[in-house]
Amino acid sequence: MPQKKESGIALITALFILIVIMMMGMVFTMMMASETNTSVREKQSTAVLYLADAGLQYAQYSLGNTADWGDITLTTYSWRDLGEGVFSYIYTGLNATSDSIYVSSWGIIYDSALAYSIQRQVAAQFGK
Repeated sequence: MPQKKESGIALITALFILIVIMMMGMVFTMMMASETNTSVREKQSTAVLYLADAGLQYAQYSLGNTADWGDITLTTYSWRDLGEGVFSYIYTGLNATSDSIYVSSWGIIYDSALAYSIQRQVAAQFGK
């Protein structure tokens, strides 16, 4: 039979080990959640870049169907849905005597579950 001084030491040791293991589990869970959020944002960041690029491609297609670039107005074209986001574009640097035009395009993804949006802008110069 153990002496009275040692009674309960096994219980205290077991509780201490249990607390340490629980804390390690909580840390690993928080790290996993953080990595998951980072992965989702990186995927969305790439997707929004593709959306902005789609706007440039759409503008290039529209320019290919327009014979006289002098008729092009400097307006922002309406937002177009594509996949999980939207894109828009605007013609800038338009010169009626020039054979080139600058186009800026934006892509946006809004994540309502996480209450944030990601936006990217790209620009290019197109020539006839």
